[in-house]
Amino acid sequence: MYRVVNPTARRIVASPLGRWTGPVLLLRFTGRRTGRRLEIPVIGHHLGESLHVFTDAAWALNFEGGRTVTVIGRGQQRAAHGRLVDDPAETAAAMRRVLGQVPSPRRLGLHIDPGHRPSDNELAAVRRTISLSVP
Repeated sequence: MYRVVNPTARRIVASPLGRWTGPVLLLRFTGRRTGRRLEIPVIGHHLGESLHVFTDAAWALNFEGGRTVTVIGRGQQRAAHGRLVDDPAETAAAMRRVLGQVPSPRRLGLHIDPGHRPSDNELAAVRRTISLSVP
């Protein structure tokens, strides 16, 4: 499914139609080991002054120690600084704030049993968080 959805999302978000894609963003950056240009479609979550992306994909490791990234979304292209959040408490706090904004944990790809309040370590174990500072 990703072989169809991701290329389609890349084209739409980067096109003039991108201004109607809501929280879908395109992250454009260079791989830290390969030097290849990567374009990753993601869902962005605004939390205060920063934008957060949650993923369990390996590409997030490119943001260890910080990295320059181009964020494309809603018809705009902006330079940003992204960093992989390595503090489980910070990751959990961001996830809890977003979980409070969405109707269901499934919006983040999570299954949380009713009545169960996941610990910070549980939340940090299932998703990596990338914090994007977009001027």
